[in-house]
Formats: sequence, structure tokens, C-alpha cells
Amino acid sequence: MAIRFIIEHEASITRPSWRGWSLCLQWGSLTDQEGRVAEEGYRNIWRDENNRLFTGRAQARIPSKAISDELWSIAEREGWAHFLGDGADQWQRVTISNSDSLVLAATAAALMRNFSRALAEAGCPEGTEIFSNYVPGQDTAPDRIYFFSPKAADIAKDVLREFSPEPCQQPDVGALRKVSV
Repeated sequence: MAIRFIIEHEASITRPSWRGWSLCLQWGSLTDQEGRVAEEGYRNIWRDENNRLFTGRAQARIPSKAISDELWSIAEREGWAHFLGDGADQWQRVTISNSDSLVLAATAAALMRNFSRALAEAGCPEGTEIFSNYVPGQDTAPDRIYFFSPKAADIAKDVLREFSPEPCQQPDVGALRKVSV
């Protein structure tokens, strides 16, 4: 069965010492021969001096963290660095700025409302915890932060894309409040 990677977004950079080659960060989907999407995600790949993809140069070889950071900065500027691939097995953090309390409340309410809808559509499975630093009546934190468990993040990946989630380590849930939805 032929598998293809369909590129939806690409950031690329080059350096004089690379002799016309470019290192790319791509977002896209793996599809089977019938065009069905198997999974979505990011990949790094090289393009040669003729702009052809070159898998033989090791798709994962990245010369330095600075080069990787530069590619991710381009993806952030273009608005696609926050996409969540299928099977994302990490916690996701959504930070809502506390610079305007009315905007914060409306944004937090929209996040929870949209997540509740996605959760209901998925049949409310176990393991979909959300935790927050927000304690009603004690909102002294500079920002409101929500932590979505891997299962919650996977169920709500389309919702989270609208709120610029960031992958993170599992938080110390003992220091947070569990959010009921």
C-alpha cells in the first residue's frame, strides 16, 4: 500500500554552506493510496538545489536547535505551529491572558463550552481531565492556565487549535484545581 505525505504548510531555510539545499518543517497528513488520511503531524525534510524532496538525507537530521527554532518561528508567524497531530500523547496547556478581565472571562467560557461540546460528541470517555490555576473568587494569577490531559487534548484537538495550545509535561495536579465540565 502506497503512503503519501500531503504537505499543507511548509517553512524552509537555507544557508550558504548547504550548497542550495533547504531544511524544511512541514505540517501535513499521511494518506493511503485511496487518499484516506491515516494521521496528521509535523516532519522535517530536506529539499535539494532543484527543490525536490530528499528523503535519503535523513528527514530527522537537524543541524542545531537554533536552526530548528528558526523553522518553528516561521511556522508561528504563519499561524500553523500550534497544530496538534493525531495521537498527540502529551498534555496541552492553554494560557489566557489576564490583561482584560472581560476578555479573559469570555475566552475561558468559550474554551470550556467548546470543549464540553467535543467531549459530549465523543461520549464523555474516562481520562479526559482538565486542570487550571484558576480558583473562583481568588483570581490573582497573572494569566489563567488550563492543562488538558493527553486524552482530553486528543478529543478536543480541533477546539484547542483555536486557543494556541502548547505541549507540556504533566503538571503537578495537586497544586491545581480540577475543572468540571
